[in-house]
Amino acid sequence: LYVGEGQRVAAPATPPPNLYLMDHMAMDMSTMNMGDEMEMGMAMESAMENEMASEMAVETESQMAMPRDMPVSDHSQHTMPNTMPDSMPEQAMQDQSMPAVIEHMTDYRHLRARHDTSLPADQPWRDINLRLTGNMERYVWSFDGETIRENPQILIRAGENVRFHLTNETMMHHPLHLHGHFFRVVNEQGARSPLKHTVNIPPMGHVMIEFDGNEKADWLFHCHNQYHMKSGMNRVVSYEQTSNFTPELGAMIVPSQRWFKINEFHLLSSFMDYELTLSDERHSFDLELDADLDETLELHLFYNYHFNRFVSAFGGFERRQHHHGKNHDLPVAGLNVLLPFMVESEWRVDDHGRFRLELESEMRLTQRWGFDWRWNTDDEHRYGINYRVNNRFSITLHTDTEYGDGIGIQFFY
Repeated sequence: LYVGEGQRVAAPATPPPNLYLMDHMAMDMSTMNMGDEMEMGMAMESAMENEMASEMAVETESQMAMPRDMPVSDHSQHTMPNTMPDSMPEQAMQDQSMPAVIEHMTDYRHLRARHDTSLPADQPWRDINLRLTGNMERYVWSFDGETIRENPQILIRAGENVRFHLTNETMMHHPLHLHGHFFRVVNEQGARSPLKHTVNIPPMGHVMIEFDGNEKADWLFHCHNQYHMKSGMNRVVSYEQTSNFTPELGAMIVPSQRWFKINEFHLLSSFMDYELTLSDERHSFDLELDADLDETLELHLFYNYHFNRFVSAFGGFERRQHHHGKNHDLPVAGLNVLLPFMVESEWRVDDHGRFRLELESEMRLTQRWGFDWRWNTDDEHRYGINYRVNNRFSITLHTDTEYGDGIGIQFFY
């Protein structure tokens, strides 16, 4: 159906929205409001003074054109899709039916500026290496293993050419945005590498960007994935000579939701198991309770300090009450170490000097089926197979040296 007069003109073909980057995880993070908490009083959203324009084209087989002459001060064009995590990110990532990332939206090899974008040759260079780090299970996202609360600033000087080497060590995409600047995304086009304000760093990928340090004061550099930014994947890029950023301002940077919790409840015919974890970027508190109907009970209450995503130290208390008379309370301490193949190991000693090693892991066999196991040097073990109905509910079959065999359900919330 055509309405109007004149030549018929077809609309250009538009690729489907990138659902993977937009909302493949479903957690409602609407309670977060870091913008209200990070009132730094700096010029992070002010209009840029220069009239640099982004004039670039995509040299693909179809010769698709990119929008040109975008005003630098127009921040409405600086929008990237926000990804909201499920309350259980690991479970959300299990959905293998999600579409792949649209390659031409995240591959910058064929982007070519219309003019030479080389930086001034007579200026000194400053190289900054940044690793993109994080822990999906604990909602921790950071640069170089530190959130903005722990390390808020990157210092540069006016009159320098600044080069960022960005290495993604996580399995998620990170669209990084630098306020107040357009930067070169260094690619195969050399002197005509394109100018952008936001660049996506793919999982395990490396991207190099560079820009002329011709501004002043302080500018926010952050991941445009909303909950990554709000959990700490930010830095303030400060010009040393004119920075307004002070330790007092740094102390005002408080995430709108610092603590995250994970609940897991197993209800089987032979026993019940409840696990609660409350964590921020460095600290976590773990509670685990096992019990059956024969007055057998185990309670674990631990505090953990996380050095990085692979190693944490812990201390706490364990109570064991068995129907056959073995009852004891034990203070314990040790290390948790993540081993290859995602095997979690616990190396601990109690107040009597007794050492114990425990290993456990969960493996996804298919999109729905999974297998989990636990074993320790006290010759205790637990094995289970589960069928995941959705991200919050599973049907499970377990065998345990203490509680025997059982069938039941699992809840994640």
